Amino acid sequence: MSIFRIVPDSDRFNCMEAHEKYWPILDRFTGSKLAATWKRIPLLMDTSVGRVGDFPSLRGPVPVFSQRAWNALQPLIEKSVEALPVKCGTHDYYLINVIDVVDCLDHARSHIKRFSSGRIMLVESYCFRDSCLTTQVIWKLPETASLEVLVSESFRRAVEKSQLQGLLLEKLA
Repeated sequence: MSIFRIVPDSDRFNCMEAHEKYWPILDRFTGSKLAATWKRIPLLMDTSVGRVGDFPSLRGPVPVFSQRAWNALQPLIEKSVEALPVKCGTHDYYLINVIDVVDCLDHARSHIKRFSSGRIMLVESYCFRDSCLTTQVIWKLPETASLEVLVSESFRRAVEKSQLQGLLLEKLA
């Protein structure tokens, strides 16, 4: 099973910006549910670089989906995420809160860079426990939940089939 990390293509497509007072809210996208208390936050589209895509980048590892991307990918990922609506001009976008957190990283076989406290700073190469990721399409690892979102080959194929633009998928395994 191929595994990828979601990376917005911010060199070629527009980015979104949130006022710094909303940054603490964005920092809460670590795998816990947020929908029950969610209030739309306003975002601004930075149109100075690139063109409008389906996955504008935003501070941190919070995926942003256009309405078109959400419509195409919802059937595949809706049980693993919360789609939290945001205000951005006249367009509908969703912050994707990934709530499927899977403890599947094989620490012994992965190359992991750690802080002096022992906490993970960076996973340099990934190895996953066998048979651990059989049905996941989009998920987070508990060790890196505030740093990245992982997806499967079926997610990659759905993005390509729907001709969605603005997302790079960095292959990890």
